[in-house]
Amino acid sequence: MLAAPINPADINMIQGTYAILSPLPAVGGNEGVGEVLEVGRRVTALKPGDWVIPAGAGVGTWRTQGVFPEEMLLKVPSDIPVLCAATLSVNPCTAYRMLADFETLAPGDSVIQNAANSGVGQAVIQIAKASGIKTINVVRDRPDLPKLVERLMALGADHVITEEMLRKPEMKDIFKAQRDHGHLRGYGKAACDGACERIHLSGRAAPRLLDDPVEEGPCTGPGEPDQHDGCLVPAHPEGAAHRAGLH
Repeated sequence: MLAAPINPADINMIQGTYAILSPLPAVGGNEGVGEVLEVGRRVTALKPGDWVIPAGAGVGTWRTQGVFPEEMLLKVPSDIPVLCAATLSVNPCTAYRMLADFETLAPGDSVIQNAANSGVGQAVIQIAKASGIKTINVVRDRPDLPKLVERLMALGADHVITEEMLRKPEMKDIFKAQRDHGHLRGYGKAACDGACERIHLSGRAAPRLLDDPVEEGPCTGPGEPDQHDGCLVPAHPEGAAHRAGLH
């Protein structure tokens, strides 16, 4: 193993509160990147020196070395930064599914999300930018807000606002401008509530998409969207890499 991050879902699995639980005894960690050292004689898709990430959840990446079946790993390019590779299989895949699974978005459409500086939020910004989709990004106020705004804008954000700014009357102009170019979609309850106060979506209400099981509670079954408090909850992170087509 070259690197493995700590995500809230990893802690939840250890606590036993997550929807996906590994049989005990288990090693923690759902994502990370490793370098192949040796392969069995029947392995065809991987060779020593390849970089690999888990193909699903519960592999147990918080370890120095491991032996895994070939189908549990996905090969990734070894010329990308190691920290990017280590954080590739959970948050970016979740962001992709949020943008692709629930609505058909086209270039010029807009989405609004809160917690925009989270791992998922930053991935939403970058994927949306590459797809020609505009983003309105809500963050909490903080002393270093200008630096955070600069960083998110550098990733491709179109607007970065605080929760307090979201409720100001002048925000109507931003929302109206986005509505003229497609659908306004909110990721997270707070973002949706604030947006819906400022704009009327003709014909239907904006759906709420939620990816944070820590805040709102886990989905009831792995790999399937679930209804929770009126919100669509993408399953996370079971099978995320496979569903995002990284293989």
